[in-house]
Amino acid sequence: MKKIIGIFVVCVALALLLPQVYSTEEADDCEPEIYLPDYPITMYTWEFPDDMICSYKIELKDINEDYYDVDNGIYKGWCIEFGKAIPHDHNVALPVKLISSYGDLPDYLDTEDWIEVNYIINHPKGNARDIQRAIWYFINLGPWDWDDTTHYSGMSQPVAQATLDMIDDAKDYADDWCPECGDVIAVICEPHAQDHEDDFQITFIEVKLVCGGCTYTPGYWKNHAVGKHADPTWEELSNGPDTIFFDNAHDLTWLSVMSFNAKQAKEEGLIWTDVQVYQHLAFHYVAAVLNYHLNDDLPPGIEGYIDDAAEIFEAYPDMKIIGDDIEEAKSISTHLAEFNEGYLPGWPHCSD
Repeated sequence: MKKIIGIFVVCVALALLLPQVYSTEEADDCEPEIYLPDYPITMYTWEFPDDMICSYKIELKDINEDYYDVDNGIYKGWCIEFGKAIPHDHNVALPVKLISSYGDLPDYLDTEDWIEVNYIINHPKGNARDIQRAIWYFINLGPWDWDDTTHYSGMSQPVAQATLDMIDDAKDYADDWCPECGDVIAVICEPHAQDHEDDFQITFIEVKLVCGGCTYTPGYWKNHAVGKHADPTWEELSNGPDTIFFDNAHDLTWLSVMSFNAKQAKEEGLIWTDVQVYQHLAFHYVAAVLNYHLNDDLPPGIEGYIDDAAEIFEAYPDMKIIGDDIEEAKSISTHLAEFNEGYLPGWPHCSD
């Protein structure tokens, strides 16, 4: 998390919109769980990008909730249909349904070889093309053979030793391996066009396995910063609770900004209504960052809100948020509050 490391939806709605949970039923009890939307979303692709080791850089859009293990954003992607076309210049919106490779799969995707594919993407060797060929060795629904070098110029090189090594490793070790927290699992992007569901290539993305944790409220963190009941998580900040909060003009610390009130604002020559939105956002931001350090992890959507809040704090050292940023700050506060108060699936309150 670029902002955190450097410086150191209402409960009822959630109940109505709980995500689908997918888990494997393998005999070896390998059952990683992942929360995915149960509705079609939009995907865009770039083929063999220069800035990522993958066959496709895939952007997901139209994920409407914050509590899934996927978020609107960029993911590493791979193909499982060698020889079938897919638009990959990022100007075509592709409707897809996300399915965990450890979940209940449609018959044409249901194969035990997903175990080997998941092993490979967690133990890659060579370059993107080497990895892609190893994936095709185990799962390839396309018309071309996994080792074909004649049909497509992008895969015209002979099969590399790195590919053969990954294939052998997967055969030898995948059955005794299970992804753990921090590993990635394959999430299939199944084409979901209304009239012709098979009109473009099937891909999958790598999704980090987030095992969840628990959260404390802002009140807990405010009351457990110093003294005999201090929570050591505060020491993750560069100067503990006394760390100055984003170079604000009033020398408020990460702890004091949580308690900053109208009386103190007046003493600083401030009008409370001018800085109240900033203080409310800081109140929830501090707790969210400490909850991150407590668990060393975050739900995907919450990480983005924390980064967005940090940008606001950096933009307003005088604490007087203005314009459209006021509504954005209020919205971010709401999302961080849901996280801090234990409303997100897989992230209950620590005392529950």
